[in-house]
Amino acid sequence: MRTRSVSTRIGRRLAVLLVSVVALNLAVALLIIARETATMREVLLGVGLRTARLAARGERLDPVTLRREFGDFESFAVVLYDANGIRRASSKDDVATLARLDPAQMRAASNDPNGVVFVEPYALGDDNVGIMFAGTAEAAYVGIFDRWATRRVNRAVLLGTIAGCAVAALAGFLAVRLTTRRIQRALARAESTVHRIAEGSLEERLPASGDDEVARLAVSFNKMTDQLQARLQDLRREQEARRRAFADWSHELGTPLSSVLGYLEALDMGNVAEGDRKRYVHTAYQQALALQALSDDLRTIAQLDFDGFTLDRSECDFSELLRAEVDALRPQAERRQIRFSLELSACRLNADRQRLARALRNLLTNALRHSRSGGCIALQSEVTATTLRLVVADDGEGMSEEQLARAGQPFFRGDASRNRKTGGRGLGLAIAKGIVEAHGGSLDFESAPGVGTRVSVGLPLTNPT
Repeated sequence: MRTRSVSTRIGRRLAVLLVSVVALNLAVALLIIARETATMREVLLGVGLRTARLAARGERLDPVTLRREFGDFESFAVVLYDANGIRRASSKDDVATLARLDPAQMRAASNDPNGVVFVEPYALGDDNVGIMFAGTAEAAYVGIFDRWATRRVNRAVLLGTIAGCAVAALAGFLAVRLTTRRIQRALARAESTVHRIAEGSLEERLPASGDDEVARLAVSFNKMTDQLQARLQDLRREQEARRRAFADWSHELGTPLSSVLGYLEALDMGNVAEGDRKRYVHTAYQQALALQALSDDLRTIAQLDFDGFTLDRSECDFSELLRAEVDALRPQAERRQIRFSLELSACRLNADRQRLARALRNLLTNALRHSRSGGCIALQSEVTATTLRLVVADDGEGMSEEQLARAGQPFFRGDASRNRKTGGRGLGLAIAKGIVEAHGGSLDFESAPGVGTRVSVGLPLTNPT
């Protein structure tokens, strides 16, 4: 969409005003000149008729006659010229007149149908305007000179210019004022909206209408507010997930710890029969292993949240590593009649074998947990010149768009009601993702409800720099 800035809009309005003022001044000047021309034409025709009557009566057209007949023309002087354009007589001595006519003007007057020609550009002296026309035999040419015509024209043009500039200044002020008032109102609304957002009303938005900087600022502000609101919602969900996770962990820590303490207390007090002592020790040991696994998960998540962890890299066979993890889970899968389908490409890479095995174990465990009984978990890997890509696909219940957006985040479980036996702690995928990314790789999810989930693992074949 084409956009315009406020400064451009103001500039265009002022430019239109400037052009309008110039056009107005030109129109006023042309109107004044046209009026002056019409006035002088009327005077010229009157002088011509009176001169013709004087000639018809046989009166001599000398300076005395001219003063008597034309002395009442205020500010005008009537001048007689002979056939050579030389001044012979003038009706006034205080009006500047031409001593000799220009031959071109004489020819123009002689050739004009009305015998009239105006001296252009109406400037014969400091402030005189001259008009000429072809006369009688007594006076080949008669000139009329106006003392104040140039001053009237200049004064009118000056006044028109001043008036035009004043109109332009007023109109420009009003245009700028209207534009700035719009900006001020928009900024006032923005200030009020920001204040309400600061108080917690994140649903507030700025009206975004127009195509200038103010409108674009409103659009950007609304996008920022949308992102902030979405981020706060994510934080609230994460905090709620953490709260539930801490509650679950408290329960999961408390249960095996109480069991271990109970068994050890019974053994310490000597109240256990000799035949049951071995069973008590074994049970306490299994509960201690559960505590250790939970402690390892918490430590790994803490490392991912802060500064990560150092990888102990060595060359390993990825296909062999993956098959070993599959074999470890195969008895559990067979109990639910779930089979594994493997299409693996041979590949060796430089990685932290122990941590990578844990990431694969978490991905397989998650797929096994969510697969339906009698289903299939497909594992397929392919190798390019620079990348190893593994796809783990199950045919379980899948995830919604909201769940898919949060998959791989710490403390997230697709079903908050799941307990340790049915849903895990919400850390497996987060740990797997952190381990893969620590190797310079990526972990992506594709899922749809009722279809299943595809986890795509990408690992570089060379160490990231």
